[in-house]
Amino acid sequence: MSNRLIGIQRVTSVVHNNNLVAPEFHGKKVGLALQKVLRTKKNGDESYSFDIRMPFVANTEQTLLEKVENKPAQAVKNLLRTLKDKDERKPTNTFANTPQPDTDLNAF
Repeated sequence: MSNRLIGIQRVTSVVHNNNLVAPEFHGKKVGLALQKVLRTKKNGDESYSFDIRMPFVANTEQTLLEKVENKPAQAVKNLLRTLKDKDERKPTNTFANTPQPDTDLNAF
């Protein structure tokens, strides 16, 4: 039912220029509420990505449910009020890299 609102019956994906593309969305104005996720790579470097938290109709900011139920756009606004970056970084052992004081008691 919700797919019919934006004229899409099913979603497929194809590779175009080394990217996955859903041709059904070509020409459609779809909004996405994204959440930034901070991560630690295997080599210890920091990285980030974006997770889709909520799709919505771009020109009205309504979710598909709000559109179906003919309700005003509220869900995206409510989400954005509290949405923060998600920190999934692994803690680093900064203590191991900190110079330690001389603890040789014979030095006194």
